[in-house]
Amino acid sequence: MPNLNMISVITYAALIGITHTLAKQLPPNVIVLLADDMGWADVGYHSDHILTPNIDTLAADGVVLNQYYTHPVSCPSRAALLTGVHPIHTGLQNSVIYNQSPTGLPLHFKLWPQYLKPYNYATHIVGKWHLGFSRRNYTPTYRGFDSHVGYWTYNKEYYSDMSFDVYGVSGRDFRHNMTLTTDANGVYSTDYFTDICVDIIADDMGWADVGYHSDHILTPNIDTLAADGVVLNQYYTHPVSCPSRAALLTGVHPIHTGLQNSVIYNQSPTGLPLHFKLWPQYLKPYNYATHIVGKWHLGFSQRNYTPTYRGFDSHVGYWTYNKEYYSDMSFDVYGVSGRDFRHNMTLTTDANGVYSTDYFTDICVDIIDKHNATYQPLFLYVPYQAVHVFQKASASAPQHLIDMFDMFDNMSDARRTMAAMIYSLDESIGRIVERLYSKGMLENSIVVFMSDNGGFRKAIRVPAIIWSPLLRKSGYIYDNLIDVSDILPTVLEAIGDSKGLNGQLNIYGVSHWHSLSTGEGQVRRQIIHNIDPVWNMSAIRWHDWKLVRSAKWVGDNYDSDLNYDRQTQPMNVTDKMIMFKSLINRYRENSTLFKVF
Repeated sequence: MPNLNMISVITYAALIGITHTLAKQLPPNVIVLLADDMGWADVGYHSDHILTPNIDTLAADGVVLNQYYTHPVSCPSRAALLTGVHPIHTGLQNSVIYNQSPTGLPLHFKLWPQYLKPYNYATHIVGKWHLGFSRRNYTPTYRGFDSHVGYWTYNKEYYSDMSFDVYGVSGRDFRHNMTLTTDANGVYSTDYFTDICVDIIADDMGWADVGYHSDHILTPNIDTLAADGVVLNQYYTHPVSCPSRAALLTGVHPIHTGLQNSVIYNQSPTGLPLHFKLWPQYLKPYNYATHIVGKWHLGFSQRNYTPTYRGFDSHVGYWTYNKEYYSDMSFDVYGVSGRDFRHNMTLTTDANGVYSTDYFTDICVDIIDKHNATYQPLFLYVPYQAVHVFQKASASAPQHLIDMFDMFDNMSDARRTMAAMIYSLDESIGRIVERLYSKGMLENSIVVFMSDNGGFRKAIRVPAIIWSPLLRKSGYIYDNLIDVSDILPTVLEAIGDSKGLNGQLNIYGVSHWHSLSTGEGQVRRQIIHNIDPVWNMSAIRWHDWKLVRSAKWVGDNYDSDLNYDRQTQPMNVTDKMIMFKSLINRYRENSTLFKVF
């Protein structure tokens, strides 16, 4: 038996050595960006009126090929690029291949992707082909490319799949490999493959429940998003779960969805009305993969209310509004309970015994790992269970995380558990962002973080952040008023769809993308917080004024029945507090060195 163990150890060490050697010898990624008909003076570094900051950066940090020559039209230059053969030998030196041409780049010529295949390269083409299609053997996926999204012909409209040439030969031409598709119609072709959008929602996370608002909460990854992104300092949501989630996914104020009064309980025969279009449905025309991981809470009395019937490709999580952190048992204030954890429509016990924050994060990482970012963009909606607490007994976190906060002598057990729940959530956000980075997806991503509502009931101003390399300005605090319903139109504008909400009824949300990206301009001057005819209550904020109308007193004792200790007052400064400050600084430094951002 000792010999067997020794053999196992030696074999394992050898495998590590081989893996390390192979990793050092992996060839580089090769990205070729080919502009069509772009002249000498059509770049910023050759012009006083053309703006190309990203190309200029490549030029400044790379090598400018100042005496680079090509050919006068498309086909011969593309053929020479992909074959290394002069057009006088490919027969393409005279003109281009027209739509009706029965020819293509001769098949005996070997193309660039075919040279790379022996080195195990994945090979993809996105955009214009223009090297023949009269026979399928002329097309990209028959000539060494693993996939092609784009068009075969030499000319098409920018916002549709219509192709035409100088001889009047026209027809549809936009394809995923060999299949015609209308996915790109209405989308500016340059923007078609643009963004990854990840929307992360905490449940009941209050203003003081993030590190950058607290002296005793540890959230290094969220703080990094805040420091390197844009903090939405005047972000308002709704007082409970359902209205805020509905407003986020529809852009419609709860007074128009009928969800302004309360939540959908386990026995409720209702849901978010089916005529409202949801965020994933707006993204489908752009070929997004759409996934939700976590809490739904927008109805399940009919299957048509559930996520995979409302635009999501998949759902892993639960439909109801409350469940235990380590099991699939759901319950509500009326005592209606039962099992509720699902993979799409199927009940599963897979998550029993696993802390839900960790389980949901594992699923997110798996989705990112399996996603083909070359083929389609990704929308990942992650409404975590954390840090929702239905009753004191339902607050839960791994014990080793709770023990981290023993340094605070005057912190209550409830607050210590809450701090651990928040830290676990923050670790998970770090894992998601890191995986986007390691997959090469982060640089083209929009990451939005917010809470659905505050820790106390009726708390509507909550932490919120937007982070993206696509923002022209970042690392600042955005003090304009912003409503939860504004997030959908903001992201739609970011991906190039400024008109997607046109024609939809009762859209309350407005886009802040331009203002966020420049730090200039005021988009909102007022927010209607609510109009509740059941409780006869309403509230509106206008500039720095707020008007509240109520049939009952909503003063200091309004939340006394909950009596849940959030303990937002400053802690006593002790040696342990000084240690905690150094811990925050170290984690912040580590997250930066890790090159997540």
